[in-house]
Amino acid sequence: MFKIPSLRGLLMLEAVARHGTFRGAAQELNTTPSAVSHRIADLEASLGAPLFNRSGRSVEITAAGREYAREIRSALGLIATSGQRFSAGAESVPIRIALHPPFAHTWLAPRLSRLADSFPEYNFELVYVDRPSEAFGDEVDIAIDWGAELTSAEKGGDVLLPRAVTLVSTPSYLDDKHATLTRVGI
Repeated sequence: MFKIPSLRGLLMLEAVARHGTFRGAAQELNTTPSAVSHRIADLEASLGAPLFNRSGRSVEITAAGREYAREIRSALGLIATSGQRFSAGAESVPIRIALHPPFAHTWLAPRLSRLADSFPEYNFELVYVDRPSEAFGDEVDIAIDWGAELTSAEKGGDVLLPRAVTLVSTPSYLDDKHATLTRVGI
């Protein structure tokens, strides 16, 4: 299980980073600047790194704090979007397809509009990964990969289309290698 810092502390960090002051974050979150300060201190302690430089009553976010706040803002946005999609109903939940980027761009991209037209009731989300079969599971619904039957089966997947291989060669290369290819049965 992941060690996740206090959600309230993360919300306060994001608000302080945006407003630039504990007071502004406190007003937005309907709390006191002291409560914000204490939560930020708890967050810094759990992370083991300072997020702000403090000087008297003023605070300045550190470079690490700015980067962390950016990532937290992105994660909070994802949570908000997921909640909106969930409340909209199952029809807005996308079918996530994991595939290798070159395959997606050269083969799937020209066919994507046909896929969407054939299944207008579904939304498709493409997830670009180096080894799609390794992403199969909780993160994606379908993985399009090559030579991944065993990996997919180990993760509880069903192979929908067995792999087919087409070898393509220039005529001159084939002429040079014809004897070798014939000997190995190709």
